[in-house]
Amino acid sequence: MVAILRIKKEIWAVKGMHSGRIRCGSITAVKICSFVCLFLGAALLSAQQSDLALKVCNKTGFEIVVAIGYAEYDPLSYVSKGWWRIPGGYCRDVLSGELPKERYYHYFAETTEGPHKLWQGKSKNSLDFCVSQHSFEIVGRQSCEERGYQRKYFRSIGDLSRVSKPYTLNLTD
Repeated sequence: MVAILRIKKEIWAVKGMHSGRIRCGSITAVKICSFVCLFLGAALLSAQQSDLALKVCNKTGFEIVVAIGYAEYDPLSYVSKGWWRIPGGYCRDVLSGELPKERYYHYFAETTEGPHKLWQGKSKNSLDFCVSQHSFEIVGRQSCEERGYQRKYFRSIGDLSRVSKPYTLNLTD
């Protein structure tokens, strides 16, 4: 934002140099500034975001539910979202559109029918997140139980901006 304002000021300053004042009223200067701001704004946005998708494929014969967790960095907070229901043998986009780069994603999944199967974190790369029994979007990983939620350990997917688009997570027996 500072760079955009600085460029606007410099373009307007060049336009008004002959009189020693900055003139903003010129139609040409406004058009140039609008174009430059639009171009730089798009460049800055694309540097921070990427068109990504996370597809989850259920390769089991039973329905599963999936939750996703990640960190927001401005300010730092953790977010968990769920549940996406995916019938056996089907795939579903769980995240799509403009997603920030360098955001590490995690997942938790379990069967809702048949033999109970969990896809959960068990290593040093796993993180615990809060979940609810119903659809949810929860900010924060701390004090899950005190806030009326359950704590689950999520597996790491990694930074989706470093993988092929869309990224497909295959869950198997």
